[in-house]
Amino acid sequence: MKRFCLLAALFPLAIACDNGDTIEVTGTLEGNDQIVSSQVAGLVKSVLKSEGDSIRAGEVILQIDTTDYYLNVLQAHAVYRQARAALDLIQNGARREDIRVAAEAKEAARANLTAAQRDHDRLAGLLKTQSASQKQADDASTRLEVAKATFQQAEESWNKLVRGARREDIDMAQARADQAEAQWMLARKKLSDCRIRAMQSGLVSTVSVDPGELVQPGSQVALVTSNQILTMSVYLREPDLGLVQLGDSVTIRVDSFEDRAFTGIIRYLSPTAEFTPKNIQSRDDRVKLVFEARLDVPNYNGALKAGMPGDAFINRKSE
Repeated sequence: MKRFCLLAALFPLAIACDNGDTIEVTGTLEGNDQIVSSQVAGLVKSVLKSEGDSIRAGEVILQIDTTDYYLNVLQAHAVYRQARAALDLIQNGARREDIRVAAEAKEAARANLTAAQRDHDRLAGLLKTQSASQKQADDASTRLEVAKATFQQAEESWNKLVRGARREDIDMAQARADQAEAQWMLARKKLSDCRIRAMQSGLVSTVSVDPGELVQPGSQVALVTSNQILTMSVYLREPDLGLVQLGDSVTIRVDSFEDRAFTGIIRYLSPTAEFTPKNIQSRDDRVKLVFEARLDVPNYNGALKAGMPGDAFINRKSE
C-alpha cells in the first residue's frame, strides 16, 4: 500500500490511496479558461490588454472600429422617429386645419360634379336633336365619370379625417413603430459590442488578434483564465465512490505551502467508470476502473496557481 500511494503522489492525476478514515488523492490545479469572442464583424482598432495582464470582469480587451455601426445607429434612430411621428399623428387625429382643407376639396369636387352632370344632360339632349356630335356627348360622359370619382375620393378623405383612423390603421402604425424601435436598439447593441469585454476576472492568457486585423462574429480574440476558483480532477476507486458525496469538504495541500491547508469541495462525481489515466506508471494500475471526481478550490488570496500539483484528503462517510 505504501508503494502504491508513493506512485500516486508522483503523477498529476492519480487514483485514491486508502489511509483509514481518509481518502488521499492527487491531482493538478487548473484555472477556468473562458474564450472571449467577437459578436460583430469589423477591423480591430486597438488592443488594450496584453498576454499576462490582469483583467477585471467588464474591462475592455480590444476595440473594433465603430464608424459603420455609429452610422447605422443614426439611420435606425431616424427611421424610428419617423415611424413614431406617423403613429402619433394617426392616434391624435387630424388637425382642424386639415379637416377644413379636406372639406373645401370635397365641396369643390361636388361643384365640379354638378357642372359635369349638367353639361352631360345638356349634350345628351342636343344629341337627340342632332344639334351636338356623338364625340361631344362622349366627352361629356367621360368628364362626368371623372368628376364622380374625384368627388368620391374627396368625400372619403374628408370622412376619414372626421371619423379618425380605423383600429387596423392604428395597429399597423404601432407595429411599424415597434419594429423601428427594435432595429434602433439592435443597432445600439452592435455599436456597444464593438468594445469586446472580459466576462470574468483573471489573467489574459492569449490575445489572438492585432490592430488592423478583420474579425468575424464568433471568432476568438482572447482567452481569460480565472484563478479565483481553481479545479482539480482526481480519481476514486469504486469502493470509495459510495463513501463521498457532492458538496463534501476536501482538504488540499500543495508543496509550495507545506504548512498551509486549503479547502475545496466536490463539485462533480462521474457516473461512469473509466480506466485509470495512462500517465499512471504501473500497468496493473492502468487497467483498474476508477471514477472521476472534480474539486472546486477557492483561491481568494491568489496564493494558488494553475499547474500546481496537490494532494486532496477526503474524509470517509460511515458506510
